[in-house]
Amino acid sequence: MGSGVIGPPEPEPVGTPAEPEVEAAPSVGAAEEALRALQERLDAVSAAAERVIADAVRAAPAPNPTPPPAGWQLTDGKGASRPGPDLEALVQFVQSLRDLIPPDVQRRVAEAVREVLLAIRALIDSYLERLDSGRSDAPEIQDIPIL
Repeated sequence: MGSGVIGPPEPEPVGTPAEPEVEAAPSVGAAEEALRALQERLDAVSAAAERVIADAVRAAPAPNPTPPPAGWQLTDGKGASRPGPDLEALVQFVQSLRDLIPPDVQRRVAEAVREVLLAIRALIDSYLERLDSGRSDAPEIQDIPIL
């Protein structure tokens, strides 16, 4: 084995079992020291995790105890929903136009819209009645003789 030539290891002779290497058993004091070191590391990691959780709780916004009005709408701090800037501009535009129209014209337009909606409802009702009147109560049935 110790011939000084570097190469593949020499094969062991056949018929002799290889003896397992016996490691020296660690002393009881070393095992206790390893457990103590492990416990210290676990305590340090646990303390660090608690600090991270506390920081996250402090950084998180306060939870809203009630859901938003429609369940999906965002709310400001007062609980009112916040429309987008485009919708706000459109609402302001419509409000300014509505303020320019005299009250009697607003009333007449509202009555005209009501009349149009009633006419559409009557049209739908007459169409549904026409569909229902085209159907007979019982379908015609014929007996087919079985031979």
